[in-house]
Amino acid sequence: MIHHIHLTLTVLASAHDTLAMSLIAGDTLHFADTAITLAGTYTFRYTAQNGCDSVLTLIVGYEAAGLTASADGVCPGEE
Repeated sequence: MIHHIHLTLTVLASAHDTLAMSLIAGDTLHFADTAITLAGTYTFRYTAQNGCDSVLTLIVGYEAAGLTASADGVCPGEE
């Protein structure tokens, strides 16, 4: 006796999220066990035990460090 089984699979799209962050010169961003020191686009893929997966895209921008001082914050005779 031969049995025929027809199976239809539907592939669901991955869940996909995007985060944007800024990195200041000389700093390190720790994200998902990854140390990020450069601006760029980073992709992290996660798979659940049931096989469903999700993708996270992290866009890291770069900002120069800067200081702002007012005349009230400087000691007399200092620059």
